[in-house]
Amino acid sequence: SYAAWHSGAKNTCPMTGSRFAASVRARRRRVSSFTTAGLMGAVWPGVVRKRHLRCALVTDDLAFLDATAQSDLVRRGELSAAELVDAAIARIEAVDGRLNAVIHRRFERAHAEAADAATSRDAAPFAGVPFLVKDAVCHTAGDPFHAGMQVLKDAGWTEPEDTWLAARFRAAGFVIVGKTNTPELATSVTTEPRAYGPTHNPWDET
Repeated sequence: SYAAWHSGAKNTCPMTGSRFAASVRARRRRVSSFTTAGLMGAVWPGVVRKRHLRCALVTDDLAFLDATAQSDLVRRGELSAAELVDAAIARIEAVDGRLNAVIHRRFERAHAEAADAATSRDAAPFAGVPFLVKDAVCHTAGDPFHAGMQVLKDAGWTEPEDTWLAARFRAAGFVIVGKTNTPELATSVTTEPRAYGPTHNPWDET
């Protein structure tokens, strides 16, 4: 399992026997220029180094990999879609109590969709890569859609079908693990809806 690998036992993937941790570190260096941290580091390296020490979201190797690198791990058989999803869920459960970012969790459905992704990984470019969507314009079938509004939360409203964009995300292979907080009708620059409360900055929780 991912948890067993992450404990560091010989830096070897327990499923494939590969030197997975080393390959992730090498891949992380190659893709860093495409990640937010890599982009910011080119401009403000001192700031990013300090913030990485404080940011609760980047505590393991997988958290530094972009979608292309994660899908490549699945495609090459170095990691399963289920393990990627489990790792994302573990990070959400570890930090979201402090951040209040993921307001709708669809972990059970994500596990089922990860299993489906394993059978179609050659067809979808991002098969098995965990993904979050904003609880705003992009609604997903069978999930809550409240757009930060108390009236929709009180009504327990769920959407019966995917938007075109959500369907495209799924067709690309992404596994939606949850929906994130948003201002009412996505009309503010800060996320502080009455329905779900404020989302805190992961770089500076004060």
